Amino acid sequence: MAAYTSLLVLMVLCIASAVSLKCYTCLLEPSNANCTTVATCDENKSFCLTTIAGLAGNNLISKTCNANCQESSFNFLITAKSSCCSTDLCNISGASSIKSKYNVIAVALGFLGALMRQSI
Repeated sequence: MAAYTSLLVLMVLCIASAVSLKCYTCLLEPSNANCTTVATCDENKSFCLTTIAGLAGNNLISKTCNANCQESSFNFLITAKSSCCSTDLCNISGASSIKSKYNVIAVALGFLGALMRQSI
């Protein structure tokens, strides 16, 4: 009977450690390469949150464990984007998502410039 109890306790401990999410974490880093610290999230935090804020091409990246998913995007003088995921170490990269916005902005400005040139 003691062997079954020991086995049950061992199984519970393994399951508890298996459910803990692992995320990359950092605070206001200028490069995604600096966000390599791995943290085991508290049991009530089931999302990896990545926030990228940029101004004039300079980005600051923050990554953390979070209790809920709060994705957002803001683009007016300062560009900010938050994204989340829910698998181990899923937030390895997030900088590419903000860089793609610069391409869209460049194309939009080019199109606007072409329209303005035709109207002159």
